[in-house]
Amino acid sequence: MSRTLTRLAIINAAVKLFARQGFEKTTVDEVAAEAGIAKGTVFYNFKDKDDIFFSVIKLGVDDLTDLARERAEHGITPTEKLEAVYDATVEFLQKYASFGSLLVSELGRIHSRWNLDPLTLLEPYLKILSQILVEGQAGQDFRHDISADEIAVIFFLGIVGSGLGRVMTAGYADLQLFAPTKKILLSGLKTELV
Repeated sequence: MSRTLTRLAIINAAVKLFARQGFEKTTVDEVAAEAGIAKGTVFYNFKDKDDIFFSVIKLGVDDLTDLARERAEHGITPTEKLEAVYDATVEFLQKYASFGSLLVSELGRIHSRWNLDPLTLLEPYLKILSQILVEGQAGQDFRHDISADEIAVIFFLGIVGSGLGRVMTAGYADLQLFAPTKKILLSGLKTELV
């Protein structure tokens, strides 16, 4: 197996385990076993468990950012672009539920454990949202009383929150929170509400 494939196997194993039992409770031995490789191979590819964690988060955020950027390019108006990013994010969180669970569960601890601003990790994704929002504010489509950067964070948290709500209410298959959240978030941006 190539080094790239080995690293991906370790990352995929780590995502499953970190999402299921949390970062703290997961051992490197468990990651190695889940990936079907020797523990030494993990350390050949990653410095330590923290390095694995940040690789997982970086890869996930990079993939989410790429998908959001690609979808936004298909929109013509700022609203269409924002809807496209929303839909791409929902799709991503549904397709990679383990990563979404990990991101949500660990974002709060990133500051306390590693003394990092969680928004720094999400910066590439949030920049796409901010650029769309600035465009919409310049064209008088979106409200001006809140900065584009603040709206980008609120928008992302709204998407993640509706996804988390759906996970927490998994027994209720008919509960669809993404569509109403999208409607509320988008309608709240319109200038006529200012």
